[in-house]
Amino acid sequence: MKTTMKEVHPPSKAGVLSGLLMVAVGLTLVAGPTFAGSKGRKNTTIGLGAATVYELLKGQTKTAVVMGVGTAVAWKQYEIARQRERREQAAQAAQTNSRVLGSSTTTSARRPTAARSSGSGSTATRGASSHAAAAAATAKVAAVKQAATLRQAAMQQNLDELAGQAKTLSQQNQLQSSQLASLVALNTQSLETVARYFRWAMVAGVLAALAVGGLLYALLQPGLKRGGPKLAGMPA
Repeated sequence: MKTTMKEVHPPSKAGVLSGLLMVAVGLTLVAGPTFAGSKGRKNTTIGLGAATVYELLKGQTKTAVVMGVGTAVAWKQYEIARQRERREQAAQAAQTNSRVLGSSTTTSARRPTAARSSGSGSTATRGASSHAAAAAATAKVAAVKQAATLRQAAMQQNLDELAGQAKTLSQQNQLQSSQLASLVALNTQSLETVARYFRWAMVAGVLAALAVGGLLYALLQPGLKRGGPKLAGMPA
């Protein structure tokens, strides 16, 4: 019995790259919560978005859809991480304010009554400083929230720009495809026209040959009726 060996072709570079991108998307979906902080999730979102545009440019629609889903999931994880960080920062600020207020209250309670009455001005000063610290902490939390909002808006703008570029490239591909189809149709029409002219030329040649033959026959017909032309050396 003869055994046939099947030829095994090595995977192409495009196939290997698509496989690696699919594995990256799977890791993002499965092990997304293990990333430390929101910066990792942000970088993951940017990378997957770029990979989505790359696959669209290559014409790999299925892989681009998977990459788009991974980008959406990474963006959602980034939003969740940012909200958690904001809550933690707000809790830390509130805890700092409570510690400052508690320390000032404890210090004022330990002082004697006479010193407390005589030092009401210093207590008021400490209360004012505590309020100032609380106001500074609140302002810091507000600044952090504003910075997070600005970063989120910039990220959304980047995603919108990537989507617009992908849409533009898709429209250009469609335009090129339509132009190519028009050129093919024009070439087909030209070939059909040339073939039609060739057939007419053949018909005209045949008709011309028939006309020349008829003319020659008409010219030679009187001599044929008189017995045909005399050959040299033959008696009349």
